[in-house]
Amino acid sequence: MQKTIEVNEYNNLLSSLMMLRDCLFNKELNDNKIIWSILILHKTIHDLMILILKDSADFNIVIDKDKKKLDDYYRRVFSNEGDFYRPIIKLDFFKSLLKKLKENKHKHYILSENVEIFDELFNDLVKIHNIRNENIHFFPNNKLYDYAELKRLIQQGLKFIDTLLKNFNLIILFSEEKIHLFEEILKEIKKIEGYNLKK
Repeated sequence: MQKTIEVNEYNNLLSSLMMLRDCLFNKELNDNKIIWSILILHKTIHDLMILILKDSADFNIVIDKDKKKLDDYYRRVFSNEGDFYRPIIKLDFFKSLLKKLKENKHKHYILSENVEIFDELFNDLVKIHNIRNENIHFFPNNKLYDYAELKRLIQQGLKFIDTLLKNFNLIILFSEEKIHLFEEILKEIKKIEGYNLKK
């Protein structure tokens, strides 16, 4: 029997949190693990923003120029005319999704209350995004990062995730089994020395 792997926004978020936990916990990795932690943290935040902002037709999470493609597609489907092939569309960019979240463009039943993203936090999340880009789209060079600043950014990112999840109606999106796993992973991350999410 052929083995398959289910990939969707829910499993992506869970696996991102697992990888973040494992990377922060791993004492055998050298100091560069903090860079990997930033990369995984970025993906976790990105996955969570997509879950919160996603609407039934995906208009809220695609780049502006692809919204017309989606609109034309749904017109064809509902009118039963033309082909029904879903067009190739591009997911919106990290900073654009962050701005939408800041402007509370999410579905109101997903978050129990609006989450305020102040300029300082917004700028820290953009820094995480920039560090991610510098290391994913890596051009060979000698770049120095301040270790304490990287740890601070990770703490900020974790607090942001925690804030969103506290206002996140998980039962709408996850099975009880996934919610339990989700909560356990978060508890483990909160216990990691140096990355505690203090009240």
